[in-house]
Amino acid sequence: MIFSFVGCHKEKSYSVKQLDAYSFRRNYFGSDTLQGKASESFLNRNPVQNYEYKTQEGRFYEELVSNGIIDNKELILNKFDSLPNDFPYKIRDKSVMLNISYPESFDVSGRILIFRERETIIHRDTIYFDNPTQVTFCKMDVNKNGTDELYALFEWYAANGDNYELSVYELEEN
Repeated sequence: MIFSFVGCHKEKSYSVKQLDAYSFRRNYFGSDTLQGKASESFLNRNPVQNYEYKTQEGRFYEELVSNGIIDNKELILNKFDSLPNDFPYKIRDKSVMLNISYPESFDVSGRILIFRERETIIHRDTIYFDNPTQVTFCKMDVNKNGTDELYALFEWYAANGDNYELSVYELEEN
């Protein structure tokens, strides 16, 4: 009698999960009467949050406050260093490479995220957004769970001020 055991190796699957999003604004009303350093300081101040986030359950807000990314309802912009197109991304016990690129077609605004382990693509996803003029990405493990969060800071000008949206994403294993 011959017995044969067939092992089943399940491939890991991943998804990019949005943990949260926050809106901020830097108004320029009143700046026309300022001059010199007063004008420069006013125009370059940190944006202020648009909503009261502390009252909403399950939010990532407290993690951002405790790590100094949000201070006194202001988004601290110097905490966000822009990442290159390819960089290491930590997920639990391993490091993978993350590539952020533009879509082939500019019909829809977005960025393509490609996660690689050596030469193998382990996950590909797209972050879509409403056509802001500037997007900055950075990574940190603010919640200390061993996986980097990916921060997308969208900035656009509207009605005498700059609007900022901070979206927090994480690659999770399914």
